[in-house]
Amino acid sequence: MSDARAAEHEELVDSPGALALAPRLKRAAVALQDAYAEEIDLRRPFLWRAAAAGAGVLLYFAANHEPSLTLCSGALAVAVLFCFLTRRHARARALFVALAFVAAGFAAGAWRTARVAAPVLPRLGIGELTGFVEEIDLRPAGARFVLRVASAEGLPGDIVPARVRLTTRGAPHFEAGDFVALKARLLPPARAALPGGYDFGRDAYFLRIGGVGSALGRIETMPPPDPAPLCCASSRASIACAMRWRRGFTRSSAATPAPLRRRWSPESATFCPKTQRISSAAPAFFTSSPSRACR
Repeated sequence: MSDARAAEHEELVDSPGALALAPRLKRAAVALQDAYAEEIDLRRPFLWRAAAAGAGVLLYFAANHEPSLTLCSGALAVAVLFCFLTRRHARARALFVALAFVAAGFAAGAWRTARVAAPVLPRLGIGELTGFVEEIDLRPAGARFVLRVASAEGLPGDIVPARVRLTTRGAPHFEAGDFVALKARLLPPARAALPGGYDFGRDAYFLRIGGVGSALGRIETMPPPDPAPLCCASSRASIACAMRWRRGFTRSSAATPAPLRRRWSPESATFCPKTQRISSAAPAFFTSSPSRACR
């Protein structure tokens, strides 16, 4: 058997394909060395660090399960250590610097996922909630709002989600930044209905929304135990600015041509999926000057 394997090896070595492959590999190695020398002369190697970090992020998204943040941090620390140990060898140091940035991109994705982790409802539940209203989206009938939960009772597993997204049928009598108490029927955020389809559960995870549902009964406004978060105060200012813009738009709509008035009326701005959210972007989008709408 050994003689037969030796004969096969000699045939492979003597074959034209093997003989043609060796010079190509040698030319590729020389071209790679020349390209690296050119990058060094032009002082551009640092630009590839961003590409290496992006490659690490792509590897993170390609993982078939959530990687451990501890292992990612350990790999990054090892790569940085080898960068320090090989600081006197240019090529080895360049290799480990690239690996360190790949590990940094991979660890950044894992750290981001771990940082926004929040409790998610496992099943349907009805409970009593209190918290700050962060956002309000007006609708033709009722509104949809995001509640930053301060306390929750009666939910499955005694879970207290960080945020919930609720809908109400009636016109809201509260504003962003108000502290409210209500009873709600909550469901876990919906996953993708089809493979490769829109996954609301993924977006809800990074928004720290642990449940979606509807408010049941009356929503009571009460004094907050703590000052409202800064995001609630900014939302309140944005809504007030947008409402001033709407009132000014209504007064000036008589001088607007009919086709344009039908397209950009306050009602169409409310119903349009892209503009139904009342935010500071609405005045900047529909007026020539954002400051004019805030006067």
